[in-house]
Amino acid sequence: MASFPAGPYELLNELALAPSASTAAFSQLLGAGPRVMDREESVKVANEFETIRAFQQTTIDVFRAALCGELPAYLADLLLNDAPPGFREEYHLSLGGAHWSLPLFFRTDEAKPGEIVEIQAPGSLWGEAELVERYFTTIGALPAQRPTLARLFTDAALACIGELPVAVMHMVDNASSPAAMRFFIAATRPRLKYFGYDPGIPSHACSLIRSHSFFGLMGQNYTKLNLERCLEGSAIFDHPPHILFGQKAPLILPFLEETAGHFSDEIRALLVTTTVLGADGHVIAAEDAMSAQQFAELPRSRRQYFLKYAGCDVSRNWGSRAVYNLGNISREQCLHRLKQAADDTRRGGLWVLQPRVVAHENVEFYNVEGSIQSRSMVAKFSVFHGPQGALSATAQYRDFYKVHGQSDTVMTSVVDDATIADG
Repeated sequence: MASFPAGPYELLNELALAPSASTAAFSQLLGAGPRVMDREESVKVANEFETIRAFQQTTIDVFRAALCGELPAYLADLLLNDAPPGFREEYHLSLGGAHWSLPLFFRTDEAKPGEIVEIQAPGSLWGEAELVERYFTTIGALPAQRPTLARLFTDAALACIGELPVAVMHMVDNASSPAAMRFFIAATRPRLKYFGYDPGIPSHACSLIRSHSFFGLMGQNYTKLNLERCLEGSAIFDHPPHILFGQKAPLILPFLEETAGHFSDEIRALLVTTTVLGADGHVIAAEDAMSAQQFAELPRSRRQYFLKYAGCDVSRNWGSRAVYNLGNISREQCLHRLKQAADDTRRGGLWVLQPRVVAHENVEFYNVEGSIQSRSMVAKFSVFHGPQGALSATAQYRDFYKVHGQSDTVMTSVVDDATIADG
């Protein structure tokens, strides 16, 4: 590998500043090298896209059928949960066929490769993933000829835009790290032209409209016009203009008795089992239904479940907020959390339980001084998908059960062994 006089974090910041003149886009710890997937893991990631697409399309079909009275009405209430009145049944019944699209770009969070815990559309981390890939390419740890995430995203976005004007609106509304998303935007220019970045791109005539949340999308001042333009074929939504994919609620459907038959076994095998917490406080754990009191009295080893808010309230369904590890707290605290969630459910909220699927891995990383350390940490894998399949992947590690972009989180690129061999 080539050597550089600057330490890893100085070089990262130089790379971040180069195309965008923005503030530093990387605020985590950096892995000492890419995380290499073995053959089995690579196959799982490569094969997951079609199954995810089937899950997303079936979710739309179930929701629309419930809205039209073809399935029990409570299913629509489940998926609308605590959405405000203006974006409930009436709004969704007013949408046309072109509005009921799948997310173009999205990110899966996986406890292990091939075990999906959440799906975010489009999700954050795109800028950080691009920056880390550039770093490893620069030092020779990844092949120079390998296209980075920004190049693959740009190719896919241009294919979606087709013959329409190359004009993109990207609202950095609920991005976890706006600086990193601005870096990613800069990394895709000049092939993509953006409102707010390039001259001559008006906000009311963008062809590709991107947002990090349904409500951010709805709050844009030309949303009504863009909904009409979508039906006319002159505008494309990345995050669709319906509420389904800005929340965890769809993850319930493959495991719910009334809807399980609409989903394949392949879908259930890919998703970590997700069940609803009842408004009466009943918990479904290890295939047994029990009261909150009964569950709280189990030994900690048997209540290794996450309790998660799964509704569409962005102030809670974002950045690992309202996520509790029920196996790490006392019986009294566990019962308190379950009762709080049940009370919120009666007010229209939605809470789910997922078994705690955890992978610990030994990871080498640079500490803040630039020296390499090694430690076993909890892992989380994120795969970035475009309209035709996976584009890139990252791993994050932390000494805590919530693994997300904090200053003590280690982040690195994930590649298959063939990529390293090609290098």
